[in-house]
Amino acid sequence: MEQVRFAGDLQFSPDLLQSRIRTAPNRRFLGISGLHWWLWLYRVGESNVLGQRAGRALMALGEPPAWLDMDVLAADIEKLRLFYEREGFRSALIGTRVDTVVTGDRVSITFEIHPGRATTVRRVSYIGLDSLSAVHQTQLVKGSLLEHEVDEPLLSYRARPQRFSEIRLIEERRRLLSELRTMGYAAATRDSVTAIVTPVAGDSFDVQLRLRPGARYRFGTVHFEVEGPEAPGEVYTDTLHDNAGVQEAASRMITFRIDGESHLNRQFLTRALRMHPGQWYNQAEIRATKRRLESTGIFTFTDIVSLVPTASTLPHRISVRTRPRHQFRLETFVLQSSGVLGGVGNELGVGLGLTYENANLFGSGEVLQLSGTGSVAADVDTTFFSSSIAEFAASVSVPYLAAPFHGLEDAFSLYQARTRFTLSYLTARREDLSLIIRGRGAARLRLEMRHSPTLASLFDLLDLSLSQPDTLRGFQSRFLDRVLGEGDTLLVIDPVQRAQILEDYTQPQINNAVRYTLRAERVNPLRRDDGYSYEVAFEVGGNLPYVLDRYAFTPGELEGYLRLFAFAESQVNYRQYIRLVGDLRHYQRLGRSRTLALKFVGGWAHPFGQASVVPFDRRFYSGGASSVRGWHLRELGPGTASFRQGTAGSGAATNLLGGDIKLEASIELRQTAVRNILGADWILAAFTDAGNVWFGSRHPGFADMPLGDPTGHFKFRRILQETGVGSGVGLRGSWAYLVVRFDLALRVYDPAVPEVGMFPDGLRQWIAYFRLGHTF
Repeated sequence: MEQVRFAGDLQFSPDLLQSRIRTAPNRRFLGISGLHWWLWLYRVGESNVLGQRAGRALMALGEPPAWLDMDVLAADIEKLRLFYEREGFRSALIGTRVDTVVTGDRVSITFEIHPGRATTVRRVSYIGLDSLSAVHQTQLVKGSLLEHEVDEPLLSYRARPQRFSEIRLIEERRRLLSELRTMGYAAATRDSVTAIVTPVAGDSFDVQLRLRPGARYRFGTVHFEVEGPEAPGEVYTDTLHDNAGVQEAASRMITFRIDGESHLNRQFLTRALRMHPGQWYNQAEIRATKRRLESTGIFTFTDIVSLVPTASTLPHRISVRTRPRHQFRLETFVLQSSGVLGGVGNELGVGLGLTYENANLFGSGEVLQLSGTGSVAADVDTTFFSSSIAEFAASVSVPYLAAPFHGLEDAFSLYQARTRFTLSYLTARREDLSLIIRGRGAARLRLEMRHSPTLASLFDLLDLSLSQPDTLRGFQSRFLDRVLGEGDTLLVIDPVQRAQILEDYTQPQINNAVRYTLRAERVNPLRRDDGYSYEVAFEVGGNLPYVLDRYAFTPGELEGYLRLFAFAESQVNYRQYIRLVGDLRHYQRLGRSRTLALKFVGGWAHPFGQASVVPFDRRFYSGGASSVRGWHLRELGPGTASFRQGTAGSGAATNLLGGDIKLEASIELRQTAVRNILGADWILAAFTDAGNVWFGSRHPGFADMPLGDPTGHFKFRRILQETGVGSGVGLRGSWAYLVVRFDLALRVYDPAVPEVGMFPDGLRQWIAYFRLGHTF
């Protein structure tokens, strides 16, 4: 079968109609007519010209011929007719046309669709709501999927012009049941809502929704059944009274039966409750309770069951099973990075890690993690082992907001909440630059507040880091001479920038930040083929060292650095700053196998106080495999300036200083070319990236350059002329657990050499990138 088409006034997309039928042609490579790659593989394998073993392998990779089956075709006609009838086209006519392709052994199927006139909804009535209060009646009807005209009665109204749809009626019944179960009507079932459709004319219906909500209940006694991994012993039982209830004490009890778990705090279980005895039954609160129990991370099983009602109350049993408290994990991993010392190479590495985890440390859901990892990495371009890293971390997390912030959970009706405190220590070497981090210590206290399944707030109350870089033998030749130049061949002429680079890479640094991040996300983080990911973050940093400098170390005098260690002569630098970042990503499906991916990144950082630049690790960079492709890592910018003025115009120097302002945008079209080859889907991509970084207003820039030379500062009127553009193509392999990508890109416009125009390096200077995961 060559092709299946749909002709006529379809009303629905061909992809939706295709999903309703079984008749389907053989797949075509890239949608090219006649190019049935998988069918060809199957037939080569079937012929056994390569031997039986190879033939069976090719048949498994390929696709058997899609033969025309007239019985299946007749069934598909009926399926489409019923689909159109359910969607309001009650007089739809479905026909087929079978056309023979020129080769004679293939056919093309065309479904000819004549939907006819759509039937509409005239009036909508809700019957059986007399037992509900006026408030509940309004709440139930106002959210109706069957929209009403303005100024119509609440329970019987004239509908807005809309096509009749059985599917919409089913969704409306589901909505009504969900609303009833949040109002206390626990006995409401599918039979509690009945839709009666009455024809009133040839092309319109009246819809009557009859409701039988049943009795209204309050939550009764809540009984916890806890099963643990410990050896069977004495069963613990207890009873508490829930003061959140509003009825008599007999119905406000919370009982416990704990077996095989001696370390679980009862108050921890009651803290997770959102369904309190004595309150009106609400199914949403039951789901919230289950969600909170599961999010603690200490249970392997949770279940909530309604018991036999007593009078007007409905008791519940909550069954949970705790997981073993102590766990060890040995992990191997592959990493990719730009170098922890901000090196100039793209790195791929391997590592080994050991993690110890203690679940329910103090009995209230605390999870302690102790981990140690080590890794080595090689420069992708040279295959030289360029860096090694060892890191140790300890973290404690609790499944609620710690004091004094626990009141926010109820104030904002949070979907989930967690507090996490982390300490880490890292040491690293870069052999290619003869640099070393003798130690980088960090501490972070974070409040994680999830408002809904797709919206979350992250509040870093404390993000403190202290770093001590140092130099190794060969630093002069490997770093200073190569990066800054020497003698009469200075590559960085500006003395301010030379001093800044030396300070960034060799002087101890201390920083602290307070940060708020708002994240909205609805996308598979691995596939990234549909949905969105939006993130905005604002932070203020460097204020804690400032307070220590002004009021503790040198009262009344502001030095701009700290002397933290009496035995050390070196000063620990700090810088005050504010920083704002936005990262917006959207993924739009353009069919079953095609996705359009869009990205925009904007960042602004501004030093204040005595600082003229922001801390090294809070600056922005542009260029590289996950940024503007067509440039190597951190090679683009600042502005039209070339970082190495000694080679100005080459556009090939790494921007070691970064920038204070960043603007980037990317568009990428992804087309799944083949599926299930070597266990992966293979995706072709075409992309265009644009962006740059600039110095901010307080940054000294390239101040000592001749008059008229670019300084790297941001000027809005020149934003288009100073934006680099790269474009290219790529291939992705998408397994169930991993995505790898290979991209080829070239420069379309280089702001460092605007006089050259488009394609400054021609069409031969392609840059290759091999990475894990999608670009964005």
